Amino acid sequence: MNRLYREYSEESRDKIRQNPVIAYCDHCGFAIYESDDALTVNDTEDIIHSDCWEEYAIEHMFELTKRISDDDPLDRDN
Repeated sequence: MNRLYREYSEESRDKIRQNPVIAYCDHCGFAIYESDDALTVNDTEDIIHSDCWEEYAIEHMFELTKRISDDDPLDRDN
């Protein structure tokens, strides 16, 4: 094994030990390393990067919400 590969390999292992993966994003599939970077979607229990939220919300809009026409908008006697 050449020296450069060995140094890279050891450096990579050290980096992995310092930044363990806490989860994988259910939207993009990439690793999440810090809980501050993650969100749990209540309805689906998906774990996603906070940076993925906007795209996730657009793609799953009708799983997370419903159209007004699905309710009777005139029935507000609740």
